[in-house]
Amino acid sequence: MVAYHRHSKSRCEMKRLYVKPKYRENKLGKKLVLEILGHAKKAGYKEMVLDTIIPLQSAIHLYKKVGFVEREAYYHNPMDDVLYFKKIL
Repeated sequence: MVAYHRHSKSRCEMKRLYVKPKYRENKLGKKLVLEILGHAKKAGYKEMVLDTIIPLQSAIHLYKKVGFVEREAYYHNPMDDVLYFKKIL
């Protein structure tokens, strides 16, 4: 499952990427990310952002693999293990 949320006319945020463990070996996460990126681009967004936590190393690896780069925080979060990413669409 994955979705995106509108931040502005040109930017959206990826939300709730989740793949059940038994399906993770099928690269379903990558397929979902590529699909949501395509939908966002088709909808006219120029940038997608997301946040994740440091313990989710497999997710961080996936985001970097598809072209996301780290960026500064785009909202206040009291947790100290959050990373923020962006990708130009």
